[in-house]
Amino acid sequence: MANKFFKTANGFVTTPAVLRTLALLLVQPDHTVAFSPIAVDYHVLIAHQTPETQHQLWETFKVSLGVDGMIAIRGIPGFQKLREQALLGAHACMAQAPPRMQSVTLPDGTYRQTLAAVSSAFSEQAIDHGSESDACRAWSETSDRFREAIGTSLNAFVKHLSHAFGDDVHGPLLHSVTGKSYNTLEQVVRSGERLEHFHSYNLPEVFKPLTDYEGRDTIEFHVDQGVFIAFVPSVLVDTLSKPVDSSTPHGTFKLKSADGTEKDVHFQPDSLIIMPGDGINHFFNARRKGLTFHAPPHAFQMSASIPELHRLWYGLMQLLPADAKNEESGLTYGEIRSQVVGLTTSPEESSLGLGCSRKLTARELMSTCSENQMYCWHRCMNFTDDVSPQACAAKSFGFNCTSQFDQIYLPKDGHGDYNLACTNSTELVSARPPVEQPTAACRGWQDLVSDPSYTHRVTLSHNETYFLWNVEGDGKTVHGKMIHRGLVGWLALGIENIGGEHNGMNGASVVMGHNLQGSSRIGEYRIHKSMTAFRHWKEPLDPPALADAAMTLTNCYSSMVFKAQTIYGKPLNVSSGTDRLIWALSRNAYVTDNYGGYAPYHTDEIGDASQRARFRGKVHLDFTSGAMLTTTTAATTASGEDPLQGEDTSDARCVMSSSNPIAMLLLASIICLRVF
Repeated sequence: MANKFFKTANGFVTTPAVLRTLALLLVQPDHTVAFSPIAVDYHVLIAHQTPETQHQLWETFKVSLGVDGMIAIRGIPGFQKLREQALLGAHACMAQAPPRMQSVTLPDGTYRQTLAAVSSAFSEQAIDHGSESDACRAWSETSDRFREAIGTSLNAFVKHLSHAFGDDVHGPLLHSVTGKSYNTLEQVVRSGERLEHFHSYNLPEVFKPLTDYEGRDTIEFHVDQGVFIAFVPSVLVDTLSKPVDSSTPHGTFKLKSADGTEKDVHFQPDSLIIMPGDGINHFFNARRKGLTFHAPPHAFQMSASIPELHRLWYGLMQLLPADAKNEESGLTYGEIRSQVVGLTTSPEESSLGLGCSRKLTARELMSTCSENQMYCWHRCMNFTDDVSPQACAAKSFGFNCTSQFDQIYLPKDGHGDYNLACTNSTELVSARPPVEQPTAACRGWQDLVSDPSYTHRVTLSHNETYFLWNVEGDGKTVHGKMIHRGLVGWLALGIENIGGEHNGMNGASVVMGHNLQGSSRIGEYRIHKSMTAFRHWKEPLDPPALADAAMTLTNCYSSMVFKAQTIYGKPLNVSSGTDRLIWALSRNAYVTDNYGGYAPYHTDEIGDASQRARFRGKVHLDFTSGAMLTTTTAATTASGEDPLQGEDTSDARCVMSSSNPIAMLLLASIICLRVF
């Protein structure tokens, strides 16, 4: 491992060689030097760590993040091809002028188009393009796999980075407005949202820069807000979304290392690049005992030699938790982001030092809201003919960003379902009443799990959630029972919509049981093909095809039982083949038919983002044999979870259904943002 651990642009080098290379770079004269970031191999990040490899990671992080302020992850299976497909698809979609696309002319004359979304360490929302065109629909599937690969890689990176510096930090890193402590870097990242964007840059064949911008950078030197920014190398395409010769210059990306050396950065096409952001200085460097991270000022200049070509680029910013307080200002980071957007009025003014830890410009990754937009749910939402200040006033209503419960959104509010609305409400967003959990011992739980009347069973979440089943005598009907230790607001299990958005959740057919706080019900539902909120797919199949279906809620457990050959019209592969299933549940709140229909996000009673893996997942079953199949890529994580689920399922291995961990089912929200 020591001789095949870290990589430069030319291949693998050992840690001492990395240090010597960096030493040579640091003694260069104070002018621009060529530079390629140190890389760590993806398979190292997902492998079980020995003391030796942990030390090597520590040394690499110290140099790459403490001196350069940049590190690359390479060796992600299939990533170079997936990156190209995602960026080419983004341009093909943008060529259809999708309704949600934003555009701006930058001061140097560059025309930029943007499509954006939001995700987290656990979930992602489909790109909000608003188009039904074939190009955009095809790109949605590709971009989901691309973004999932990036999310998985970043989670592995953050886990190791947090562990590497865990003993080198004084006290909690951050505190929320409610007094909650964020004690590790991993906790901070798990609780913050990730702003994502696909950009297309283009210099018209005849262009004229704005006044005094001749020869200047397209994006001048700045430091990004957030914990870190991650991005991939750009791709150049022609007007038909075809890639051009790789030798064609894309432009110049520059950064300044910790000693002030300006470096012209060159990237390998299979790389995922990570740079610390200014948020590191707010909460991490101030509490470090030793070496601090360097958030590098960086800039970009378009090449003037590529008129009519388009430079496609993807970037992600990891935000601090919206409810965490900035100690200097007393504001939450959600409020700071809102003020940044509210105070910017033009591309030239889109940098703002609000909440910055040094006298550097920190650039917020958000778009300036225009006169026909309002900042709502971390993005600029467009007015419509029916919902705008003028239209609402004509109806004797006010105008605001609200939840479906007619509660007013504030920037500190995180995940949710917020939209512009005509309203006279003044009530602020508040949590729904959580499902009350049993306090007495759950006697007989193990007997329930081991129920001998069921031949097969699979663990969905250890000692918490299980699925038990038989195949009836006709060889076609599944008699299933899903059980959870505790009380749920809802629980569901169904057939994955392979290739659908949100990792196969959108468009899936599910059996779902609802706790209505006093009564319960069970039915068959088809999740909307693009929208995840329950109100968009709340109508059950009528009449249902389920037999003997019931939901049970006790002072110990929740369960639903059913017999089915199909789920919402989709057949189960009982007599031949296998089924890829999804499952999820929530303790966060009760289901209600009021307010247009509501079912809470799949999480625990307090909405702890770090616990979401306990409340959703996937399982691939052979109902007849009782075996669980696991599809894999080139490697699995130490926990056994598939690190790049859905990318390459050609290597399938079979294990018994009682002993395999389940990968996460991703859900999320939407966003509109801005970055270079």
